[in-house]
Amino acid sequence: MQDRPRFFRGAGTDESSGKNRRRQKVISYLKQGLIIFFEVYYYIILGRILLSFFQNQRHPALSTVYRLFYALTEPLLSPLRRVIPPVPWGTAYLDLSPLALFFLMAILRNLVIAYL
Repeated sequence: MQDRPRFFRGAGTDESSGKNRRRQKVISYLKQGLIIFFEVYYYIILGRILLSFFQNQRHPALSTVYRLFYALTEPLLSPLRRVIPPVPWGTAYLDLSPLALFFLMAILRNLVIAYL
């Protein structure tokens, strides 16, 4: 084994294939974790959108869930809202920042799937 160049040592042996399998397993777990994170966050944003239509301050459980969703999503929606201001729609305003965040998350999710 000494006659082979240093970067070839261990190539094709059980030791290197075991390391590769472990590395592939870690990457696979990381990829699955990120995909699950994107899907859960997608549903949190969707929940915030739906709960914003039914804001009921007298119902404590609903109010608590809305505050939780707000706290989890506002750090990403606030910068987007500065770039994409709410659009006037009749007497109300339509916030398009969640739609933009869905689009950006879909791009990131596809990049994770393609390159990990």
